[in-house]
Amino acid sequence: MIFYNRKVQKLIDPRETEKRLREEPLDLEKGDKKAILIAAMLVFFPVVLGFCGLIALLAFLFLR
Repeated sequence: MIFYNRKVQKLIDPRETEKRLREEPLDLEKGDKKAILIAAMLVFFPVVLGFCGLIALLAFLFLR
C-alpha cells in the first residue's frame, strides 16, 4: 500500500507533472490544432453569444 501511495503522489504532484510536460513534447498530428480550435469554438461560442444576447436584452429593456 505504501508503494501505491507514493506512485499516486508522484502522479498528482503539480511540480513533477509540470516538469514532465516541459520535458516531453506533445505529439500532435497534422489536424489536431484545427480540431482543438473548432471544439473550443463550439463550446465557448454559444456561451458568449448568450451572454451578449442577455446584455442586449437588458439594455433594450432599460433604455426603452
